[in-house]
Amino acid sequence: MFHSPQLKSAKYDKNYYDFSDSFSEIEKFLKSGDFVIGNFESSSNINRSFSGYPTFNTPPIVFKNLKDAGFDALSTANNHALDTSIKGIITTTNAIKNAGLISFGTGYEKSKIVEVKGIKIALFSYSYGYNGLENSLNAGEKELINFLDEKQIQNDINFAKENGADFIIIYPHWGAEYKSKASEFQKKLAKKMVEFGADIVIGNHPHVVQEILWHKSKDHIGFIAFSCGNFISNQRLETMQNIKTEQSVAFEIIISKNQNKTTISDIFFHPLWVNPVFEDGKKVVKVFLAKDILEKETSINFLAKDPKNRANQAYQMTKKALNF
Repeated sequence: MFHSPQLKSAKYDKNYYDFSDSFSEIEKFLKSGDFVIGNFESSSNINRSFSGYPTFNTPPIVFKNLKDAGFDALSTANNHALDTSIKGIITTTNAIKNAGLISFGTGYEKSKIVEVKGIKIALFSYSYGYNGLENSLNAGEKELINFLDEKQIQNDINFAKENGADFIIIYPHWGAEYKSKASEFQKKLAKKMVEFGADIVIGNHPHVVQEILWHKSKDHIGFIAFSCGNFISNQRLETMQNIKTEQSVAFEIIISKNQNKTTISDIFFHPLWVNPVFEDGKKVVKVFLAKDILEKETSINFLAKDPKNRANQAYQMTKKALNF
C-alpha cells in the first residue's frame, strides 16, 4: 500500500509518478520466481485525486512498476478496494490488466485459472468487508466484489476443480490489525478452506506478520499463512510506534506435479524489512531482503540510525512470529 509520503516521493512533476525505486533492492529476488503474487491494498482511479490514508488512490503507473519488478498477479479484494467507489474497482482492475498483470478478487473477472509450467493454478481472493462502502452498492454492483463467505468459497473451489485446476490458492483479507496472532475465526475458516480443497491460503490485513499452519484434509495437506505483514508502506517504528509494521515476509513455494497429483514440495521464507532511504534528494520508502542488509556492505543512506540492527530485528522477529 502507498501512503501520502510515498506518493510525494514518487511524484516527479504534475502528471508523472514513478515507484520503481521502491522495489529496486528486491527486484532480482522477485524475478527469480516463476510466478509472483502480491496483495494490492488500494484503488487506482485517474478520475480522482491521488491520495493515501484513509482513502487510498494510487497512480496506475504503479502497476507497470510492479510488473517490471517481477510481479505476475495481484489480489484486489480488501477493505480499501472501494476507496474510489465502484468505478474505482473497474479502473483498478483494468489498469492492472493493461500493465500485463493478472487481477483477481474484484471486477468482472473475480477469479483466474492460470497455467504456469504445465500446472493450472486457480486464484481466489476475498475480503471481510470494504470499510462499510459496500452498503451503498446495489445488487449488480456487489457482483464486482468478493466477501469471505464460506459457501461461496466452497462453490468457487468446486468450480475450479471442475474446470481443470491442479492447484488452488486463496488470498483472504481478514483478522485484526496489528495483532501478531491469528484469531479463532481466521483459524477455523482457513482450515475449512483447505478441507474444501485449497492448497495455499495467504492472508493479509493485520499489517504485521502472523503465524503459519499446515492443515491436513482427507486428501491433501494445505499451507496457511495468516498474515504477511507490510510488503511496502509508510508504516514503521517511527510512524506507528510499532516495529512490527516495518517487517514482512515473502514465501518461496515449490510446487510439483507428478502423475496428475500436484503438491507443495518445499517452502522457504524470506524476512523483509521496509524503511526509507535518502536518495537523490528524496526520502524513498524501499523494501529489502533483511538478509541482504545483514550480509552485505552497503552505502545506502538509511533513515534508521542502526539499519543492521533493525534488519536483524526484522529477520529474527519474523522467524519467531511464523514459528516456522
